[in-house]
Amino acid sequence: MANIIGGGSKKVLYTLNTARKIGLLNSAKALNAKNACKACGLGMGGQRGGMVNELGEFPAVCNKSVQAQSSDTQAAIPEEVFQHSISDFKQLSGYQMEKLGRLNTPLIKQEGSDHFEPTDWHTALDFAAQHF
Repeated sequence: MANIIGGGSKKVLYTLNTARKIGLLNSAKALNAKNACKACGLGMGGQRGGMVNELGEFPAVCNKSVQAQSSDTQAAIPEEVFQHSISDFKQLSGYQMEKLGRLNTPLIKQEGSDHFEPTDWHTALDFAAQHF
């Protein structure tokens, strides 16, 4: 018999609400994918797929992975959001930050600046390589 860790009605309701938001087809594809949990690296199918973890336990779905899946389906954060300062962002709750949208462009914070600046991938990778 498998060990039961966490869960309960709150987890089930959260998962169902997230599935409703991202749609039945997207939810089914995500839950049946052969991949690791985006949060912990376990569960969510692993190499077996279909909500079976690496120990063969079914169903294996964690809230963090459901949260990550729902973030992937959000619209991109509008670039005008980055006109706000980092100090402004620090005033937001985690929930509010999550609802801004999906980060789909690299950001750079120049030394001494209180703003993130959207940039292209080539510039971001060059910047990272120089500072690595």
